[in-house]
Amino acid sequence: MDIVILFVLLGLAAFVLFVAALVGVARARHLEPVAKAIWVVIIVVAPLLGPIAWFIVGAHPPRLHES
Repeated sequence: MDIVILFVLLGLAAFVLFVAALVGVARARHLEPVAKAIWVVIIVVAPLLGPIAWFIVGAHPPRLHES
């Protein structure tokens, strides 16, 4: 019974991460529409690794180097 609860909680966490990544892509102002579409495809095709990649790589706008 405990393992079932663990899997339900892990599945719920993965679902929340999935939805949060999709919302993040939709709200990202620093991305062009084509880049948003690519991120959505990545998140949908790889529902666990895609959101993780989004939060590590894509969620932050690129920094401008000031010289």
